[in-house]
Amino acid sequence: MKIRTDFVTNSSSVSYILTMCEEMVDVHTRFYNIEEKDPNKAKIIKTLRDDMHKNGTCVFLEGKEIITKRIKFNTDETLTEDVRETPIEKMTDEELWSYILGEYIMDGKLSGIMGFGITQIETF
Repeated sequence: MKIRTDFVTNSSSVSYILTMCEEMVDVHTRFYNIEEKDPNKAKIIKTLRDDMHKNGTCVFLEGKEIITKRIKFNTDETLTEDVRETPIEKMTDEELWSYILGEYIMDGKLSGIMGFGITQIETF
């Protein structure tokens, strides 16, 4: 049985709008030399960037290209103890997405990466 390690005790659904300004993501990645200094974060950025390109919608706001994506998931799909203990470089795609959904989307770490944004729009 998988047990969540944070505050959620029952499974519920949540929805978010993710945004990405790729120009700013590139600035952040280069300025902080993410690929060399933090390969785990680089893998998360690449995974999110690839998914946004594949499944997102490109819009222009104030003359800037922004990629948006609505994401909906059950909270029990996120961050379990067995996932938390697995090194990122050894995670399967499913485990990596579980980690991203829990740490970067539900817990808001995505907002700490320049160029990405997140807004929760539903809980049920």
